Amino acid sequence: MPVKKKKQESWLDFLPRGTKKRLADKYKITTTAVTYILRREDVVNHPEMVGEARDIALKAMELCHKHAKAVNHAISE
Repeated sequence: MPVKKKKQESWLDFLPRGTKKRLADKYKITTTAVTYILRREDVVNHPEMVGEARDIALKAMELCHKHAKAVNHAISE
């Protein structure tokens, strides 16, 4: 049976709902532009926006991992 490769996690996958909209409103650009900037990780032209989004996503990622560990621990007992 073939083994599936685990998809590599990206911090963009952990952005909470509404984050792109809030960033778009804050920086007065469209949500499409925010998505484009974040996907490219355009730190040269938009360092504050990318940094802020990355911080939010990494906090959400950490919470998700803690929750998954707690669930796995509860199941194994």
